[in-house]
Amino acid sequence: MAEPSACDRQIDYALDDVRYLRAVRILLLSSIIGPEIKSWLKEELDLLNDPATYMGNKDDERYLRIKDAASLNPQGLTILRELAIWREEEARSLNRPRGHIVPDTVLLGIARKQLATLADIRTETTISTRAADRYGEKIVVAVHRVLPRKKPLPCR
Repeated sequence: MAEPSACDRQIDYALDDVRYLRAVRILLLSSIIGPEIKSWLKEELDLLNDPATYMGNKDDERYLRIKDAASLNPQGLTILRELAIWREEEARSLNRPRGHIVPDTVLLGIARKQLATLADIRTETTISTRAADRYGEKIVVAVHRVLPRKKPLPCR
């Protein structure tokens, strides 16, 4: 029988964690926990064991975590929400950190000034040329979901 590869050994090691660590945790906790602290510790451990604890913000609430978001007027805040939702979806699809798509400060600037054209976004924010080229049209679409159209639609 062939010697297991380094990768196979790493996988076996990780699987052993899954197999044994929960049992070891229970044994250790039962030996060190006195009855006077069990209730509060159980609450804390239950919180840590709940998968919802690790889910983070919902995409449509993430904009509220952007620094200075509260300083925006209602329309600017709505624009920021649309931009944050777009950026989160983009980051997830590209498997990249959201800040590597477009930084918070750029989204905040677009929302604050209510910039509705790519030209304005390029000149009035600190967006990089690369990001503007790659994401500019998508940003404009997100802004236009909030802002009323500047020009009337043509008649048919």
